[in-house]
Amino acid sequence: MGATGRVTAFEADPEIVERLRENVVRNQGAPISIEATAVWSSSNPVFFARAHAEVSPDRGLGYVINDVAERSAPSTIRVEAVSVDEYVRKSGAPDFIKCDVEGAEVQVFRGAEKLLKERPPLILCEMHGEENRQTLLKVFADLGYRCEPCGKNHILAQHTK
Repeated sequence: MGATGRVTAFEADPEIVERLRENVVRNQGAPISIEATAVWSSSNPVFFARAHAEVSPDRGLGYVINDVAERSAPSTIRVEAVSVDEYVRKSGAPDFIKCDVEGAEVQVFRGAEKLLKERPPLILCEMHGEENRQTLLKVFADLGYRCEPCGKNHILAQHTK
């Protein structure tokens, strides 16, 4: 990321946020900011299902809930969400996005359409599910991106301009 680069990490799970902050301190305050928020298609609160430690010891499998019935589950919390476009409007455009959002990839990039059209970053994205993958590949292609597989579940998307 070079001498002037910075990293912004977004995380919805408060426990993981604390671990990320501890790691930044351990690494002598690298230019990393932690945003305790979900990334979504719009900037408004969402419901987030925290992964159970028995299923995901690092709790990395949490996800935003779309099903209203699941919102009352004990492991579900309400968290703030921000769209990429809203964040970019306030903080500037990134050169690179790494996206791993456990199935919410389409929603995340729906909230990044302005960025992807005006200042297209390089994107490394983990995709969950074939329908999600096909939808996102079409979104990227329609916005002028060329996508290459990077392993089984990841793609590297680079704008062709």
